[in-house]
Amino acid sequence: MLFLWSVNLRDGADKEFQEWVKKNKESLTRYLPPRWRLWGIYGATFGLGPRDVTVIYEFDKWADLDAMREYSNEVSDRMDAEFYSFALPGSSRGVVLRDVAEWVVTEPKKPKK
Repeated sequence: MLFLWSVNLRDGADKEFQEWVKKNKESLTRYLPPRWRLWGIYGATFGLGPRDVTVIYEFDKWADLDAMREYSNEVSDRMDAEFYSFALPGSSRGVVLRDVAEWVVTEPKKPKK
């Protein structure tokens, strides 16, 4: 499954954020909860889209969301705090995407005659 987390940046923070990501890419990739993988941190091109930045993670099962919530590590906690310092408060949105082959599909009930 993929977890996409998007956020807008404070006005004028784009370049500073870009440099921060480049400088901290190894730590952002290394200090993750168990079974989580960072696919990448992407910026909206030409300002297209409702959010400035999207972070994409991959995880295997729903229980990994609990592991992420409970995860604490000195480096990871510092990275989170620094990342959030660039974010515009209240602008974040998240979504979990699942491979279509793994969807649980329920057929609509047929009306009784």
